[in-house]
Amino acid sequence: MSVYVDHAIGCLVANNWQWTRVAHLMADTETELIRFGKRIGCKPKWLMHSRTGVPHFDVTIRMRDKALKAGAIPADRKKVVEIMKAFTAQGEGK
Repeated sequence: MSVYVDHAIGCLVANNWQWTRVAHLMADTETELIRFGKRIGCKPKWLMHSRTGVPHFDVTIRMRDKALKAGAIPADRKKVVEIMKAFTAQGEGK
């Protein structure tokens, strides 16, 4: 199983989110994502689901760097779409 992190993108600053750039940490399975997330400091309650139901963590630039050092695979836009399609095809997404 693999864990992926995409490139950071700009985001809106909200009351509960103070950062202006965010990356997305994803994995082949939700279980693997949570396990890896815990290793780098993501709390399971931070888990989010995209509109298609694909689980991910929104991570800061610092957390993205930490994920890469822990073995996450860098993912470009094409890879992210591939991950989402595969996850949905497994019946795990919406």
